[in-house]
Amino acid sequence: MARTDNLREQHKDIVKIVTDISGLLSPEKIKDASEVHKLLLALSGKLKMHLAAEDKVLYPELLKSKDANVQKVAKQFIDEMGSIGTAFEGYINKWKIKTEIEKNASGFIADTQGLFGVLGARVGKEESVLYPMADKQ
Repeated sequence: MARTDNLREQHKDIVKIVTDISGLLSPEKIKDASEVHKLLLALSGKLKMHLAAEDKVLYPELLKSKDANVQKVAKQFIDEMGSIGTAFEGYINKWKIKTEIEKNASGFIADTQGLFGVLGARVGKEESVLYPMADKQ
């Protein structure tokens, strides 16, 4: 079992929820935002759990590596994640109430698509750069 297997499984869960929400991103489907709201709350919980696992286990281990490049890459990922985490918290705070989503479907859709683009890029970078590096430690 690789060090990052659980993190990769969490990515699959996150991507599944993102895909499900993406399928609901039309004004007609958001007139009743119950389903998208439920999925948004699930995404928030999964993402918070995932970030905690990285922050409390993965990054501290990588920062202690004897390989200076591993330490450097880990620090870059930590720094990048700070802004993504802040953006996600702002997004969740803005859209945590179902009626707010329903009242401003176009704003919700635009914000969601922007955030999902950032999250997708981050997941891809973790899968292709960070996790393979961590598994070799």
